Amino acid sequence: MRSKIKKIFQLTAMVFTVIVVMQLLLGNELNNVILCEYMVSALLAAMLKHIFFTGLMFDSSIWRQLLYLFMVWLIVITCNFLFHWDMSRTSIYTSPFLVTIIYLVLRLFNYQLEKIEVKKMNELLKIKRENK
Repeated sequence: MRSKIKKIFQLTAMVFTVIVVMQLLLGNELNNVILCEYMVSALLAAMLKHIFFTGLMFDSSIWRQLLYLFMVWLIVITCNFLFHWDMSRTSIYTSPFLVTIIYLVLRLFNYQLEKIEVKKMNELLKIKRENK
């Protein structure tokens, strides 16, 4: 249970960081209220990922991943109405592209982290074999 909560918060932090960086690159203003709203939306997306995917997300079918992206887009639209972001229709229709970009950035980042973790595990296994 602790492990799942830890993973949810790690993913939330990654999603939040990418959202904030993208907003800064786009030149949008950020204040404490907006940051809290982004944190809530990132937490919802992370919780959805852990509910929707029990194992590795990347082992799932492409359709399931696309469904997840669609559901995250629905979270963005819901947050738009809940937090009064006043997104224009153009912003609402282009937000799936931003969701996809965030998804791809996080996939690349997670892939790099998993490579490092696998390398460490292989080194530990090698040391264990040599000690026998």
